[in-house]
Amino acid sequence: MHDQIAVAIAAIAVVGVGAQWLAARLRVPSVLLLLPAGILAGPVTGLVDPDELLGEALFPVVAVAVGLILFEGGTSLRLAGSGGLRRSVTGLVTVGVVITMVAGAAGAVALLDLPVGTALVLGAILVVSGPTVVLPLLDAVRLRERLGAVLRWEAIVIDPIGAVIAVATFEAVSEGRSAAGTVQVLLASATVGAVAGLLAAGGLALLLRRHLVPDRLHNPMTLAVVVGTFVAANELSPEAGLFAVTVLGVALANQQMTPIAHIASFGEDLGVLLLGGLFVLLGATVELDAARRVLLPSLALLGVLLIVRWLAVWASTVGAGLTRSERAYLSLIAPRGIVAASVAALFGVRLQAEGVEGGELLAPAAFVVVLGSVAFVSAVARPASQWLHVAEAAPRGVLLAGDAPWLVDAAAVLADHDVPVMVVHLHDDGERAVDRGVPTFQGAIEDDELAEAIHGLGLAKAVVATDTEGADSFLVDRLSDILGRRQVYRVERSHRADRASRSRAWGRRAFPHLTLGARDHAGEDGEGIDPDDPRLRWDIVAVDDAAELPGAVPLFRLRDDRSPVVAHDGAPEAEGPGTQVVAVPRPSAS
Repeated sequence: MHDQIAVAIAAIAVVGVGAQWLAARLRVPSVLLLLPAGILAGPVTGLVDPDELLGEALFPVVAVAVGLILFEGGTSLRLAGSGGLRRSVTGLVTVGVVITMVAGAAGAVALLDLPVGTALVLGAILVVSGPTVVLPLLDAVRLRERLGAVLRWEAIVIDPIGAVIAVATFEAVSEGRSAAGTVQVLLASATVGAVAGLLAAGGLALLLRRHLVPDRLHNPMTLAVVVGTFVAANELSPEAGLFAVTVLGVALANQQMTPIAHIASFGEDLGVLLLGGLFVLLGATVELDAARRVLLPSLALLGVLLIVRWLAVWASTVGAGLTRSERAYLSLIAPRGIVAASVAALFGVRLQAEGVEGGELLAPAAFVVVLGSVAFVSAVARPASQWLHVAEAAPRGVLLAGDAPWLVDAAAVLADHDVPVMVVHLHDDGERAVDRGVPTFQGAIEDDELAEAIHGLGLAKAVVATDTEGADSFLVDRLSDILGRRQVYRVERSHRADRASRSRAWGRRAFPHLTLGARDHAGEDGEGIDPDDPRLRWDIVAVDDAAELPGAVPLFRLRDDRSPVVAHDGAPEAEGPGTQVVAVPRPSAS
């Protein structure tokens, strides 16, 4: 028995994370692999039996995990500059929700032959989209800032709204509650959740502000507050917990008392584990016979929802200031995620227990819609963004960080070839960069302004070249948080100095033929010339054939689209056809 439970836990962890890793490699939304992986681990192979593993604790565990995911999504929302979005988002989560719910319920009656009550519950469940599918989409497709913000806000805000509507509808169906009573449940849950979330956010921020929580307990304390707030709000009003944790996340992200970047980073890591585990668990609950029965009708229902999405968007965004192209793109993007799957699984079990007709079809129908909607959005999101001209150009620029003069020279050469660049100095005043007309970041490296500048200029990668180990570490870690560790390169200070610290592997090694503490050119013995020798200088030039310059060391190669490729350790990719930016050592008198 214990061995079976251990195998199930291991399968959930391995399959959940493995499916997300494979999805990242294939560049598809993880949901496309997670739900089928859960079905494979559950009813197909029998590795995971959710009822045996968790029993009656299954859905409480799922509910808490969904709450944590919504909290993490809330921490990504910023109220500053969102004034122009409010009308669009408000319309989508009110008018759009009503249209989608009514149409979804009507389609469920006609296509799945569900009774009206059960169909209304399914319609309510399917109004949600969710951050688990929309946020990865926004990472893959660079949309205009306003359009991306609308999708982000809708995805996060609509989840608790949809869940509460589903709960109220479920109770109306199972208990015969009136329409007025249903509205009262909705308002009570929203109010209780908002108040609980604000109080929890204020209390946590105050504790952190006054340093009453040790640094090592910041993340555990936040986790405890989120779970406690979720459960307490749910005790006061049905599904108010989802409202509470979403408001808690948004409030923390927008307060000014204490920084929460480290908490948000922890939430992202936790979200990956929870997302994988949840979808595997929920996929394992699918009954294959029921799924086969509803496959074609559910796909037809998805078609209805895709058509209705157009009506919902155009009705919701009248006078909101969005262009026709932006509204058309919004009409195509409405994938369903973890909240739809989890609520459908929960209510399907409850309806079956109460003997309500059609309850056994609720979860499989919702799962088909979830997978189908994600597959559709995955197929159309990128080409549609190009057809409708709502995508921003892919970032292709380079950030160069350090004080060495050659960095400015390299940035100037890249800029002359239409590559977006920016230089970040640690101690230098930037006068050389100003003289060369190179953009320079003047703010504090740890501030959010650095990320805004990087995204605003369209920078895709960074090269760090400093003469101190601590500065290397700090810059690489900071830039990795913004660009991703794969896109951050580090120039070795010297072969001898870096042998001792190479095990830490701060960033990918850039320019493997060079060691550049200040002006250090590696000799044949691999030890290099004294970086403090004032006689050595660099010429940074762009050439079509680096072989014409003896001793030239490749730094970048410019592709046809003028995006630079960095020469890096093990693969000097800057060599090859096309314009090359190279460093040429030039001795000069001291």
